[in-house]
Amino acid sequence: MKAVGKDVFHVGFPDASLQKVLDKIPEISGAYLMEQTDARVLIANVPSVDGFDQWRDGQSQLREQVNDQRQPCYGQLPLYKAMYDCFLRVIYLTRSFPKDMQQSIGDQVIKIGLDINTQIHRLIKSEQTQPNEKILKIATINQIDEMIESLCFLLRISYDMKFYNMERFADIFEAIESIRTQLHNCRKRHEFNG
Repeated sequence: MKAVGKDVFHVGFPDASLQKVLDKIPEISGAYLMEQTDARVLIANVPSVDGFDQWRDGQSQLREQVNDQRQPCYGQLPLYKAMYDCFLRVIYLTRSFPKDMQQSIGDQVIKIGLDINTQIHRLIKSEQTQPNEKILKIATINQIDEMIESLCFLLRISYDMKFYNMERFADIFEAIESIRTQLHNCRKRHEFNG
């Protein structure tokens, strides 16, 4: 859901089916119609559905497995995982921007996110194929740092313009800090070994 920036499990039915649902209330032990207005229907005392928690937990695990299968080479690498998680949050975040800002600031935020992803991909690839190219790797890390600064600038402007709330602001910057921590560790490793 755009409003909270994460998956929410819910069920629903079309407005046209409301009367059928209301007709079933007497069949549900202890349930009763507590409130009904044009905007809201509240049915109280509905018993919990057996097995729902297990089903929900299974869905979360299934989604994680699918994400790992989509990223077979990099899904387990901390830096790539941090970038992937951050970029997913960025995409959800830009969906909440006002329509007139989605094609200006929103598109720019996504473009920078994609550029960061590309550079991180190159960095990880070079770690595997060119382990002794320390100067190139440090230069790539410096480029990623600059792009992250640009991303943070646009996200801060978006927050100041009230495109999203403080909770989402903190969430996205926590994800960005995770990337920065991974990059810092990578830079230290190359500078120390170089």
